[in-house]
Amino acid sequence: MSGLQTASFYNGNKVPVLAIGTMSSMSPEAIKDAIKLGYRHFDISPVHSNEEEIGAVLSELFTNKVIRRENIFITAKLWNTCHRPDQVEPSLKKSLSLLNLKYVNLYLMNWPMGFEESDDPFPTDDAGQLRFSAVDYVDTWKAMEQLVEKNLVKNIGVANFNSKQLTRIIENCRIKPVVNQIECHPFLPQLKLTEFCKSHGILVSARNPFGAPDRPWSDPMSQGHLQNPQLIKIFQHYQKKPSQVFLHYQVQKGHLVVPEGSIKSKLEDHLRIFDFKITKEDMGLLDKLNRNRRVDAMLSCEDHPYYPFHEE
Repeated sequence: MSGLQTASFYNGNKVPVLAIGTMSSMSPEAIKDAIKLGYRHFDISPVHSNEEEIGAVLSELFTNKVIRRENIFITAKLWNTCHRPDQVEPSLKKSLSLLNLKYVNLYLMNWPMGFEESDDPFPTDDAGQLRFSAVDYVDTWKAMEQLVEKNLVKNIGVANFNSKQLTRIIENCRIKPVVNQIECHPFLPQLKLTEFCKSHGILVSARNPFGAPDRPWSDPMSQGHLQNPQLIKIFQHYQKKPSQVFLHYQVQKGHLVVPEGSIKSKLEDHLRIFDFKITKEDMGLLDKLNRNRRVDAMLSCEDHPYYPFHEE
């Protein structure tokens, strides 16, 4: 088993297609297990509050020559409270310091919406409403471009951007995004947006690839989505677990995919997705499961001028 299958960005840089998200608790042992099993791509965000812990484990592994830095791909993120251009580089440097790294392989603008500058990742007013920033994400992007020129990041991209927002970036940038990381699963396949990204040479990175039915805020209907007769037939035909079919569905589309995983057995299962191929007919059936069911809609930001989900 190995997580080393790679894709190429439009600039020629390589990226492992299978990443492990670190939103769930990633213990030092889980990170070590992941690397031992063959994972080489970790998706990290400051809002998860575990950069320092992850950095300590990576430093130990580098020091003990278990793995070399150049063989690990780190995706890090710029959070919404740091969209002001003069805050972009300090935010990255804080992450680099906590991770004990000199550079990250990929840096993503986590959302197009900015929040007011604050140590609280979700700053609110006295009424409990999020305090928004009016910073234009295009200005934020231009500050991110400078990070590439300073060799602090190898690649830059975005997350949760719609096609119109991507178009504005493309029309005003010197460095085009290599990735748009979006929620993507058979119940929200985002066919039009993924095709738009492909037409512009931008890779899609699929997060929440299972539709996250276990999230507390998921709708009750989604809890039983795996009981769909068409899905059961597909799982049985390929003799694969639902998670493995859902992950391979993304990889076969040419997407990167970012499942969560902190238990060794799940980490092992996630790697068993490269030894089969889904037929064109079954890929079509999976596409048709679309319910436009978005798990991570950030509804508290619906009034933000740059809220992305008013567009299809």
